[in-house]
Amino acid sequence: MLEIQKQLHIFGRGGPLMYGLSAVDIALWDIAGKAANAPVHQLPGGGVVDLPCYAGLIRFSDPALVRANVRPAISPHLAV
Repeated sequence: MLEIQKQLHIFGRGGPLMYGLSAVDIALWDIAGKAANAPVHQLPGGGVVDLPCYAGLIRFSDPALVRANVRPAISPHLAV
């Protein structure tokens, strides 16, 4: 998929093009999961990971900000 994104970079890295690529990517993973008769999350690594929560931290580069925003996500009663 990365190679396709590189080839189509001239058309932009957002908007309709990326939505279309994302739709194709999701459809291919869905087909692979159905063919393997397995949930998609088991296909890349096969193992089960205990992930009780997810905190999107892409906008934080300072470790203190990451820490301050992860704590409430892990346990809301530990709010900073």
